[in-house]
Amino acid sequence: MPLRPSSRAERIIAEELQQRRLGWTEANLQTEPKNAPGKLDLAARLRRETTMTVKWIAARVNLGTSKNANGKLHVDEKAELIDVVENGAKSGRTTTTG
Repeated sequence: MPLRPSSRAERIIAEELQQRRLGWTEANLQTEPKNAPGKLDLAARLRRETTMTVKWIAARVNLGTSKNANGKLHVDEKAELIDVVENGAKSGRTTTTG
C-alpha cells in the first residue's frame, strides 16, 4: 500500500535530519536561518520527491512564506542546474552544521 504524501514527506524529513548529512533535530528547523543551505536542500528534495505544496513545505521546514520559499527554491534549483552543466554531473553539494 503506498504511503500518503504527507507520510512520505515526513519520512524524507526524518531521513534528512537524522540519518544523512544534516545531523539536525526538529528544533534546528526552527532555529536555523530560513535560507540555510540544509533547509533549501531538504525543501528541494521534498518538492522533487513528493506532491506536497510549496506552502506546506515552507511551513514544515520553516522557510518563511510560500512566496519567498518558492523564490528560494527556484534560485537553489537554478544553481544546481548550472552546477550540473558546468561539472557534467551532480556535485553532491554538502552542507555544514554548526
